[in-house]
Amino acid sequence: MNDLTTELTFQVPVGASRLFLGTMDGFGWFNDVGSLTVSADTMASPVPAPGSMIMLGTGLIGLGRVWRKRRG
Repeated sequence: MNDLTTELTFQVPVGASRLFLGTMDGFGWFNDVGSLTVSADTMASPVPAPGSMIMLGTGLIGLGRVWRKRRG
């Protein structure tokens, strides 16, 4: 029995939400022996939702108004 190990690296496009991996022998699944191990590393930090940014901006504006009102 041969122990064949091949490592493949995939570059997933920015904005992709899914990655589908599969193994086939030509046009079907015939006598497949072995295993498939997958690991994923994320390089980019998640982007906050627009609603979060609006809430942050509204809170900062509110704090600025309170600070300005107390000052003057």
